[in-house]
Amino acid sequence: MDYYFSFAKLHTFNQMFHSDADKDEKIHYNKKYYAEIIEFVEANKDEIYKHHPNLFIIYCVVRMFDSMDDKYLRELKSYLKIKGEKFRKDKQSYYYHYVTQYYIQKINMGMVEYRRPVFEIYKIMNDGKLFLKDDIITHFEINSVANIALALKEIGWLEKFLDSYEKHLDPVFAIDAFNLAKAKILFYKKDTKNIFKYLNSISVKDPNYYSHAKFLLGRINFELKNITGAKYIVDNLKQYLRVGKALTAGQKDTIRIYNYFLTELIKVYESKSENKNSLKVIFKKELDNEKKLVPNKDWFYETVKKL
Repeated sequence: MDYYFSFAKLHTFNQMFHSDADKDEKIHYNKKYYAEIIEFVEANKDEIYKHHPNLFIIYCVVRMFDSMDDKYLRELKSYLKIKGEKFRKDKQSYYYHYVTQYYIQKINMGMVEYRRPVFEIYKIMNDGKLFLKDDIITHFEINSVANIALALKEIGWLEKFLDSYEKHLDPVFAIDAFNLAKAKILFYKKDTKNIFKYLNSISVKDPNYYSHAKFLLGRINFELKNITGAKYIVDNLKQYLRVGKALTAGQKDTIRIYNYFLTELIKVYESKSENKNSLKVIFKKELDNEKKLVPNKDWFYETVKKL
């Protein structure tokens, strides 16, 4: 009963941490018995490690997200490597998603060095067929995998990944995620001729795909030297910030940061030649100093270098 109570409370604490992460202001949940349960689990850690895997895993997860300390990530990954194959596929999938969520949270804090480690976890999940639940793959998986693979320029691997799951897309949002990923691949390949058939198929029902489709359109317009079109995307996203009630705090930050850097890039592009070099230096320093995640940061670096 003590172990079950500890598991149930830790699971609730984990939900609290994730709920707080999506809010503009902290809710300050009453985490009653948190310190006592952590102390109890750590006092019985050897026994729990051997005989109570669900409790050990949720303990690692809660400590991981509470402290954002990689120590608990390493404990969890090691445990899954040793014990993982003993769990059912659906359980393995659930547990590995804890790992990927942690990595993505670190990346969203601007720590892009976590991209390669999370990509290696995605490969493990793909090889183990851990993305499918009830024979479908959700939009979260499609979008997260695509963003990481594209950032690492793992284009060939991503194309095979998308092709292998095309018949398993969740019809609610995963089709939008799939079309956005395909459009991003074509942008990487400089294939602007075919890109719009995917972009025009993305609906506006989900803020994440709507905003990221606009991010891509902004980049396309800039590369085609359609600066008026790029400015229109900035204005469109500003309006979306004002009326987008479904946007999370993180999504709002991402849109604001993208808008800022696209606007500054346009200023560099439109500047007179005698001022351009100094503006480029300022722009690069601002990119270097931005602690939060900058969408398409590599593209901004590469593009300003060419101006």
